[in-house]
Amino acid sequence: AFRKHVFEREGNRCLWCGVTEDLTLAHLEQKVGMGGRRTSSVNTLENAACLCLWCHGEQETSKTITEAILRKMARVYGYGD
Repeated sequence: AFRKHVFEREGNRCLWCGVTEDLTLAHLEQKVGMGGRRTSSVNTLENAACLCLWCHGEQETSKTITEAILRKMARVYGYGD
């Protein structure tokens, strides 16, 4: 239900590049535990995006892209207001 809602919110398109194939649910910010190990993802609409596999891979390795996606979500969906 959560994944379906996020995909529908994005119109079944990658939020970043707009493609409609190879989509995945991306958690934009991760919880990190002791030793820097990721412990869990935060399942909120404000932290989840529908991204294609390529953009998801780029987002996971780039804080700049993650921040840009979060800004776009704030602008488009009003998160953070």
